[in-house]
Amino acid sequence: MPENNTSGQSFQSTQSLSAESLGAVQSFGAAQESVQNEQHITTDMQLEDAALDLDAVLDDIESTLEENAEEYVNSFVQKGGE
Repeated sequence: MPENNTSGQSFQSTQSLSAESLGAVQSFGAAQESVQNEQHITTDMQLEDAALDLDAVLDDIESTLEENAEEYVNSFVQKGGE
């Protein structure tokens, strides 16, 4: 009598699916890590841009104060009725 080997085939199919599933999970994990790295790089670039913008504003204020500090300060003083 020939042996029925369907259980062996099912086991092989299950192993194959498990390997495919594992590969898909690993691919997804790698893709997710890549996206997180890109987001981190983007955030770092945005922070660097913000720091450069702040430095430019502070440099502008510093140069204005060097030229005429009294006029700069008086521009913030409210006059009667303002």
